[in-house]
Order: sequence, then C-alpha cells, then structure tokens
Amino acid sequence: VGKLDARINDLTEKTLGGDGLKHLIVAIREELSAVARTHTTRLAQLRTSSILLEGRLAAFLEEAQKRLPHPFDESQLKLMAAERARMDEAVYSDFEAQFRGRWDEIKQRVSEYLPTIRDAGAGTAGRPVLDLGCGRGELLSALQDQGLVARGVELSHAFAEKARAAGLTVVEGDCLEYLRGLPDKSCGAVTGLHIVEHLPFQVLIAVLRESLRVLAPGGVAIFETPNPENMLVGACQFYLDPTHLRPLHPETMRFVAEANGFSQVEIRRLHPVSEEHHFPDDGSALVRRLNHTFHGPQDYAIVGFRA
Repeated sequence: VGKLDARINDLTEKTLGGDGLKHLIVAIREELSAVARTHTTRLAQLRTSSILLEGRLAAFLEEAQKRLPHPFDESQLKLMAAERARMDEAVYSDFEAQFRGRWDEIKQRVSEYLPTIRDAGAGTAGRPVLDLGCGRGELLSALQDQGLVARGVELSHAFAEKARAAGLTVVEGDCLEYLRGLPDKSCGAVTGLHIVEHLPFQVLIAVLRESLRVLAPGGVAIFETPNPENMLVGACQFYLDPTHLRPLHPETMRFVAEANGFSQVEIRRLHPVSEEHHFPDDGSALVRRLNHTFHGPQDYAIVGFRA
C-alpha cells in the first residue's frame, strides 16, 4: 500500500489539470486503504485464533504426556472432548467476526435498545439487565458505558472468555438453565439478540416463559432475529450460519410472545439495506415493491413487557 500511495501521489502531481482523474485517484486510494484495514483486522483475528488453538493443543499434549503409557480414564476423555469443542468454538468465533460484523459496528447498532431498557427502569442493582447469548458482549458494553447494571449468559467458552477479558460480567452456561435458577421478578430487562433462531421451538417457548417469570412488573424483553420478510435474508443470508435452525416470521414471534404472557408486544423492523444497493427508483410501484422485498429491513425485534 505504501508503494501504491507513492505512485498515486506521483500521478496526482503529473495530472493537476485533470480534476476527474484526480477524483478517481482519490477514490482508488480510499478503496485501497479500506482493503488494507480489512486485511489488517483479518490478520489480527487469525493470529488470535492461532494462539488459542496452540493453547488447546498444548493442553492435549500435556494430558497425554501425564498418562502415557497408561490408558485414559473417563474423566480425562471428557476433558479432551471438551477441549475439542472449545477448538470448534474458536473457529465459530472467527466466523462470527467475519459475517456478523465488526464489534464496534454491532455495538453501535444495538445501542438503539438503550432508551427502551432505560424507560423500563432496568439497569439498576435491583432491576439488572440479563443478556441471553451475549456473544462478544456488544450490548453489555453499551449498557456498561451508560452506567447500567447488566450481566450476560453465553454458552460458548470462547465468546465468554473474550467478553470477560473486556471487563464484562458474563456467566458461561446454558441460557434456559440459568433463567430457571433465577428468583421471580429479579430482572428489569431480558434481551436476546440473534439467539432465538438457534433454539428448537419448545426451548424457545420455555425461554419466553422463564423470561416473563424473572422480569419485575414493567420489565421489558427484547429478542432480535433475522427478518425473513426480506427475501434475500429469508432465502439466502439466513443460511450463512450453519447453526441457524429456521427463520421465524415476525407475526409468529409476536403471537408466541403474547400467548406466553407478554403485553404491549410490538414488532420493530430494523436495519434496511443501504439505498446505494437498491434498484434505481424510476417512480414505479413495481420498483418500490422490489426494493421493499429484497432490500427492506434485514432484522426485526420483538419487544414485550411484563404487566
């Protein structure tokens, strides 16, 4: 990139009279800088993954050295199986980083829920926020920045470690089991961003019921998921993640939330595709319809309250 920058500067000096060419050169420079930033980020992610994998491999070798020439007992085999699962989690962590979006971008995006959480009186010591499947901790970080009390539950060891390393309060475990261990009316808000599409339907029902139980009166539940009303999301992008089970229609989620006791349930359709990717608007109803179908909101959230 440095050599290209030098060449671009040289070309710019030789073409001072050509404004069009100068603008093109500036655009090329900006694009090259963006590519360089992307590759720098990816290299950092690969380095982190490599270090994590080396640590897991070292644990395997150390355990094997302790046991040789004796056979492994049941507890050691379970330990090795758990370490293998953690290695797979490290790979999924990289997958999330590439396809979910950068940490700072997602943190900015999920900050849109802060007013709703604050208006529900959540985020105090007596009414903390519980983020189910908190992942890398973007929402927890946004809440912490605002001085709100929050903790997360995350099944993935790799994600939980990263979130705790960032100074966030995260419990490693299954979200439904954790909910079942909480007292009634002990939370001001329960959130789950891009988790429900990973759950079998009966587990989803149980999570909703337990979320209602642990919410204090006036508390809010927020569950965000990909929006299959967007044709590209429902037919294609949803399946980028092999751990997704099935898309959930917004009206289905609203019905299920209401049927399990939530009140004032609303659907918030979120994150439409940028207009630069739309079909050119010629004023026709057909083009407007196509843009809505293919480039409309990519996610939605179900927001409901405990009466």
